[in-house]
Amino acid sequence: MLPELHAYSDPYDALREQLEQLQGLIKIVPPLIEADRERRWAEIGQRPGDPDADMIDIYEAESGPEEGFGHAPYDRTLYSTAVVTAWESFHVYLAHLLERRCLRYNLSDHPVLAALVDAERKSWDRQFSLLVKRFGEFGGVKFHELGSTWGDVLHAQELRNALVHNLGYCTANYLRRPDARCPSEDDSLFAVPTTSEELISREQIPLDRDFTSMVVASLLAAARVIGERLSKSKMDD
Repeated sequence: MLPELHAYSDPYDALREQLEQLQGLIKIVPPLIEADRERRWAEIGQRPGDPDADMIDIYEAESGPEEGFGHAPYDRTLYSTAVVTAWESFHVYLAHLLERRCLRYNLSDHPVLAALVDAERKSWDRQFSLLVKRFGEFGGVKFHELGSTWGDVLHAQELRNALVHNLGYCTANYLRRPDARCPSEDDSLFAVPTTSEELISREQIPLDRDFTSMVVASLLAAARVIGERLSKSKMDD
């Protein structure tokens, strides 16, 4: 994530550019895919053909397995990718930001200490909870005091985890969140689940453009808040 990070004087600018690209992806591409499917459907309907063959059967046969017989959930794949990529970029941004502000030491004369600092830094990329802890210890920024901003971060994290580790199906951790997005009648369900037992690993978390865009935007906003808090904390030291 953020391969161009070091080219920016402010790492937030690199994060903003990448997340804005994701916003453009989920805004532009799914409608293009849907328009292509509609054109194919219309073209099939205008052909002379077997009166005993249903259009849906022709459409599925011509689409083939590569396109899920015309029903591959490309839009959901894009939305999932956007959430996961946004989270990873956000995580990388925070780790780089804390390193830049709090671990800029010349340890060339102290190789043992340098190795310990390097190991500590690498662990931030693997353990978000440790990174959050270090923001409080090294930077004076306590995430749990950020109110709704911290709630947005936790929501995005649990959504990301469900998408990556549970194929996008509801998880117990995600459903514990007050802002969890659950399936509804709008998702073409015959019966809307009302209990966790009916949801966990049984129903997919609904994804659409507006919801995905909101999650990505909330991470960008959180990055700005955390960056500003860290700057203020360092100035107060």
